[in-house]
Amino acid sequence: NETTLAEYLKKRGYTTSIIGKWHLGHLPEYLPTNRGFDEWFGIPYHMSGGSLDHHVCGYDRNKTIWLPLYENTHIIEQPVDLYDLAPRYAEAATNFVHRSVEEEKPFFLYVPFSHVHQLCAPQQASCQWASSMFSHDSPSATFVDAVEEMDWISGQVLDALDEAGVADETLVLFTSDNGPWVAEKSCSGSKGPFEGRWLQENVHQSCTACPKDYIPDPIPGRPRRCIFPGTGYEIDGVHCGSDTGLGGCWEANLRMPALARWPNKIRIGVETMSMVSTLDVVPTVLSIVGMKIPPEIDGIDIADVLMNDNVQREERALFFWRDGFQNGPLPAPYGRFDVVAAKLGRIKAWI
Repeated sequence: NETTLAEYLKKRGYTTSIIGKWHLGHLPEYLPTNRGFDEWFGIPYHMSGGSLDHHVCGYDRNKTIWLPLYENTHIIEQPVDLYDLAPRYAEAATNFVHRSVEEEKPFFLYVPFSHVHQLCAPQQASCQWASSMFSHDSPSATFVDAVEEMDWISGQVLDALDEAGVADETLVLFTSDNGPWVAEKSCSGSKGPFEGRWLQENVHQSCTACPKDYIPDPIPGRPRRCIFPGTGYEIDGVHCGSDTGLGGCWEANLRMPALARWPNKIRIGVETMSMVSTLDVVPTVLSIVGMKIPPEIDGIDIADVLMNDNVQREERALFFWRDGFQNGPLPAPYGRFDVVAAKLGRIKAWI
């Protein structure tokens, strides 16, 4: 019952494309081509949503759940071949830009990257992926390989805008949806300065957070030992008090960097600490293209924050609910989907 940004922009005459992960339903009626997008090239889930030729998921006991690659409504490859997926993503994205400009159509390109989400458990020799352009052991890769390749795809899209002569007319937004999955350690990202010390100091030292589908099984000398049930795979987890990234409401999961580029509209090199949300993307874009913002929509128009670095906004309250996992470091009485925190400016309150 939700309306996507693509559906709104279609009403304004935009041509629309998604390149990469969808993850909002794999049944035909939920595919992106039925949700406002003219075309789609990508996978229906995150990278741990199915087995690959070189990496079979632990939950795929019969080796039948293979991660597919879609082109519009058709599966064109199963399992998806990661050896050259990134170059194919880049080619699809840049081709869409050039075609749209040649046809003199305004366009909306959404690129939800498949990169940096770890592969399914169990962790084996590698838990990240990249093409042969960025990994000497492709499709296996390090987290750094995956980030570098994601950066390269972004550069290819920006180059296409320049080549097509529409860079000055195009708003580009780049951000992340969540912080690192701390228990995945080197398979994930960094918390940066957001350590979540309160949790570290108030969770018992015996509590261990394990990578996905592993369970704690400590032994003398290895208090953080985790095992993958029914196999010989084992790995060390982290103290539950350190697990303040993905799935929680700590700053390491909520405070994501964002970049915006629109030559002659957004000043180069400007930074802002204004508190905005990804919920604001839809109303902001609707405002920019001259569409009425529906009153029931989440988020607010932040075009003034993007284009006027001197703007002083009235503080707004944001509420955070605990997404993610059925169990974890945040104990009862908090349920899985309860609102647990609110933030107003620099003040954050736990409810």
